[in-house]
Amino acid sequence: MSDNQTVTNIEVLPNEILIECFQYLDALQIFSSFDQLNSRFNELIRRTPLYVDFRNFSPSLCQQICEAMLLDPTMKEYIYSLHLSNKDTGMRIESFRRMFALEEFSRLQSLTLIGVNQLSYEILMLMLASMTSLTCFHLKDSNIDLDEIVSSLHRSIIQIITLPRLPKDLTLLGHFASLRSFTIDTCNAWQLIQVLNAIPTLKYLQINYLSREVAESDKINLKKFTHSLRHLVINKTTFKVCDIKMIIAHTPNLNRLTLFADFIYDLFECQKWERLFHTYLSHLKVFQFCFQFNHKGYQSNVEERLQAFHNYFQRYVHSRFIESMLSCDKAMICTVPYAFATFELYSGMNRYHELAIDHQNMFSNVTQLTIHQNSMKTDERYSSFSFLRSERWSFVREYMLGPLKANDILSMVKNFSHVKYLDVSHVFKFESPSVLVEILRETPRVSSLTISFDTVNSSLNDDELCQYLKRMIRNLHITKLWNFLRLRHDDIQLKFCEVFSNLDQLTCTVQKTCQMIFLLTHLPKLLRAQFIVTEWNPYIDISSLNTCLRESDIHVDIVYGEDKPQQITFFIDREMTDNSTTSSTQ
Repeated sequence: MSDNQTVTNIEVLPNEILIECFQYLDALQIFSSFDQLNSRFNELIRRTPLYVDFRNFSPSLCQQICEAMLLDPTMKEYIYSLHLSNKDTGMRIESFRRMFALEEFSRLQSLTLIGVNQLSYEILMLMLASMTSLTCFHLKDSNIDLDEIVSSLHRSIIQIITLPRLPKDLTLLGHFASLRSFTIDTCNAWQLIQVLNAIPTLKYLQINYLSREVAESDKINLKKFTHSLRHLVINKTTFKVCDIKMIIAHTPNLNRLTLFADFIYDLFECQKWERLFHTYLSHLKVFQFCFQFNHKGYQSNVEERLQAFHNYFQRYVHSRFIESMLSCDKAMICTVPYAFATFELYSGMNRYHELAIDHQNMFSNVTQLTIHQNSMKTDERYSSFSFLRSERWSFVREYMLGPLKANDILSMVKNFSHVKYLDVSHVFKFESPSVLVEILRETPRVSSLTISFDTVNSSLNDDELCQYLKRMIRNLHITKLWNFLRLRHDDIQLKFCEVFSNLDQLTCTVQKTCQMIFLLTHLPKLLRAQFIVTEWNPYIDISSLNTCLRESDIHVDIVYGEDKPQQITFFIDREMTDNSTTSSTQ
């Protein structure tokens, strides 16, 4: 079928069906595909409900939809969800705010803001106070005063909220009369109990990191209960079993519990869990968990404890499977499929599972994978569980870090085909570049890579690895100091820029201003770059930096870290920069 025929077939569809199809697309996807196609589509896409997410789109496309709203202000009445970020490519919050006030979007129901800084803080408070239709508010990765932000919201109508932490004045939470879903990036146990006691309408509560502060435990009133909560998610904690009981005691009607805990050894005391289930979790229908601990000093009976724990917990996971994993230092036991978005994979990790487990979907929820390299000691192996199948490869213990070999990791990596964010910065050394090639081959959706400078440097000599890096990686984070002395030859520096020529985001540490300029001028698709400059002198280098940028015809917005002046973030206007470069060469 030709392109013309395809367009004709789309055009014969009635508006009602097209509008229903548009619900599955972001506004920027809709405009990039249908704007200026014909007069009917031009009118239709400006009069259909729109979800606008400016992240990870080109600045020119973001500008296109903004200009359309400026030319046709009634478009703003059809935008029901808006997502703005200072942490990604696309349009920054400040850039959007210079064109629009949030209160202009009279029917906006959902607002997500990432990386709000002090520049936007006061204006944001005023805007939130006038947004009377907002029912969902998500604030992430923002180090600002939350008391004023929360006070500015129309709390009586907010139903869903995400905050990086809780406000200092916890009494503010009592005014959320309709709140049913609350996500908090980090809080402690005492704060969590206050949340449960303050919001009687809450159905879903997610804590990404729950800290353990023993000093606050005497403040917790165990006589209060939260009867509304149905689903509790804790994505990371270091609690003991007794600490978990302290929280569960407040939620007598909980029917779903999702829990990731990095325990000490009391995790495997089944009697404590027995009392917990029978006393506080009688209504539980779905229990998803991952428990892990460092078993150094417990090697003599770790398998027996895991096996007993596996047998005991099987009755409470309601037809789900349970899998155990062991490396030389770490022990892990979890429900299948694995319920969490992040996974830390240790070299030499052995899996013990039941034969009926669906391996293809075991880790389908994992989008962020971190690979660690264990220290090992020779001639010490684990026997397999008597009732489980062991997926095992060479796994020995020694007290030195040797290079990471393919058979140390690949039997597990093949199960992570949905991963988008890969972190190999904890790997001391790969045996050969082919090991990283195999990891990338087994994780075809990876576009974001965190890696050490030494590994980057050694990777530039392998053509196959370079091809994978060039084709796959769009977001690169280099840990440790960018050592230009190690890339002292111009051809090696240019090789790096060739291999990573498709990058749109880069984060790394450099020594001097000139090194930033080199990367900005030689990475042709770069849209956002964040540097920490170790030899930064603001009294001298700011002027030098501005001069270099003008001479190089690089059009950027520069943001200096509020608490770290040596942290500099560049937002590159690639269209203006490319046009300037083209003009200068003519």
